Parts: sequence; C-alpha cells; structure tokens
Amino acid sequence: MSKRVVVAVALFVSAMLGGYAHYLSNAKLPLNSALLYPVARPLTDFKLIDHNGQHFTNAQLLNTWSLIFVGYTSCPDICPLTMAKLSAISNKLDQQVQVVFVAVDPTRDSPQAVKEYIEFFNPNFVGVTGEHKDLYPFTRQLGLVYSVGDNSQQNYLVEHSGSLALIDPFGRLAAIIKPSQLQSGQLPQLKVDYAASDINNILAGKAMNL
Repeated sequence: MSKRVVVAVALFVSAMLGGYAHYLSNAKLPLNSALLYPVARPLTDFKLIDHNGQHFTNAQLLNTWSLIFVGYTSCPDICPLTMAKLSAISNKLDQQVQVVFVAVDPTRDSPQAVKEYIEFFNPNFVGVTGEHKDLYPFTRQLGLVYSVGDNSQQNYLVEHSGSLALIDPFGRLAAIIKPSQLQSGQLPQLKVDYAASDINNILAGKAMNL
C-alpha cells in the first residue's frame, strides 16, 4: 500500500472518529425520572415571603436554575426525607442550582420556622411561604399541588406533591422531577443519582424532550 493511500485512509478514519465524537457530544440522552417540557412554561407574577422576611417574586428566579419543592415544616415523613435527598442532589450538580422549599402551611410555617427548618438540612437553601391566596396559584402553575387537612386538630396533615419543579434562568417551568415508588406500600422517594443525572443533562442541553 502506497504512502499516499495510507495517509488518505488515516485522514478518513480520523474524520469518521471526529464526526462520531461530535455526534456523541450532541446526542440527546433519555431521562430517568424527569419530564422535560418541549417548550418551557412562563410563570405568572407571584409574591411570597422568604425565610428572611423579604419578598420572593419572579425576580428571584431569574439568572439561575432553581429547583422547587412544596411541603411544610411539620411534615412527619416525605418532607424531611426529600429535603435530605435535595441536599445530596445539590452536591452532585455540575452547576449551581438554587433550591427553594415552599412551605404551604402558613398557620405553622412562619418565616422564622421555615428558616430554622431549611438551615437544619442545608443553609444554602431558600425557604418561602405566604398566604394560601398566593401559595395556591403559585404551586398550581408549577404542576405541584397541596391540600390542608382539618386544621382544627393540633397535628393536622397537609397532603402535597412529592415532585420537584425545575425552573430555567428565564423564570420558566422547564421540567418536573418525579419520585419513584420503590416498593408497594412505600412512600415515593427521589433517587438521588437519577435526579442529579437528569438535572445535569437538562442544564447541559443534552436531555431528550418529551
């Protein structure tokens, strides 16, 4: 084989490998536990109160990715479990993501109570609360819901979603991260590695749309 042919073959193989590498770097990856919206959904105006007593509005969701979880500070099970997993997930993310805990039990969830709660799990988290007239429309547009039980009882419960809402830097709903039910009868739980992988792929623009 002549030197010219060898060079031509080498160049061809190099081009093929380069093209394949480019394909791999731009390939869309399937998601494990996230639902990615084909078009991010804008959020209507809202006004809540953060754990420092300051207004929390659409402006606080701009210029950063945010991960939002709805719960309440008196929650006996899914909330503390999810908050601990959120702390683990945030440590596995390739970019900084703002984690927001939306406390939906204003009777018991004062800003001070929310502050103490989030700082127990991660001092970098943001806690917000508000009145039901502000919380209901905000959570609904995130695809997250809650329902307060008989609050005449001392230890009443609040039913709420266990999913997470991922907000893009333009303040739009980009994806929902769903928990998995590991076994029948068990509480649905986030899988830390799955959730972190999905979020990293979405942030990098490598996630496959719905």
